Amino acid sequence: MKVINSINDLSKFSKLFVTIGNFDGVHQGHQKFLKVIKSDCLDSGATLVAVTFVPHPAFVLKNVQSFLISTYSERREILSQLGIDYLLEITFNRDFSTLSPDKFLEDHLLINGNVKKLFLGHDFAFGANKSGDLEFISEF
Repeated sequence: MKVINSINDLSKFSKLFVTIGNFDGVHQGHQKFLKVIKSDCLDSGATLVAVTFVPHPAFVLKNVQSFLISTYSERREILSQLGIDYLLEITFNRDFSTLSPDKFLEDHLLINGNVKKLFLGHDFAFGANKSGDLEFISEF
């Protein structure tokens, strides 16, 4: 697995399958979810990209400390073992937290036109004030 900081680093690929999350513990639910996605990637000839945020948004938005189950390096190791091809670590700060959901998608995920599938958890929310969700993405 290669760690990157911009989706532009993957512009050479024609088919990306992307999942987004904090993966703060890469618990059994995450692992099962990621194995299913990896299987779909292998069947489809796609490259699997996991998108996450550093630091965790709770550190920035709520000043919460010492709650992560895994360190960032442990998270990287577990994701690598699960067959993630690329880990896109987006720097999370106050400015980033104000992005609208459409701006996040346009500027950080869909800019190259090679993301063919997005895999998200049922409770996934993103963008300023968590205003983007599964319904938003399906309409977008």
